[in-house]
Amino acid sequence: IRHFCQLCKEIGLDLIGATLDTGHAHLVDGLLPTLSVIGPYVEHMHMDDNSGQKSDHLELGKGTIDFFAMADFLRSFEGTFNIELKGCGEDSVGPVLRSREYILRLLEGDK
Repeated sequence: IRHFCQLCKEIGLDLIGATLDTGHAHLVDGLLPTLSVIGPYVEHMHMDDNSGQKSDHLELGKGTIDFFAMADFLRSFEGTFNIELKGCGEDSVGPVLRSREYILRLLEGDK
């Protein structure tokens, strides 16, 4: 990720924004290390959880990502995000609404 940021600086970072995928960051460099590098440049997020082994796209709070560790970032985030889930079966509304509630708890500081 640091190499990517160096390349962006050489190009002119003000022209480039980043999309943070929480699940992919968790699998590669870790969510907090990724945020420490690209946080100021994130304009959009794909929010999903995973087991730490593969990109499961789980309901938020059902995997191993510590979203509460990034709560301060979320509170100050002014970009857009989407909840990205996979394999919900016929009940796709439940996981989306529970993920939404999870995000609201994060923003309010409740665990």
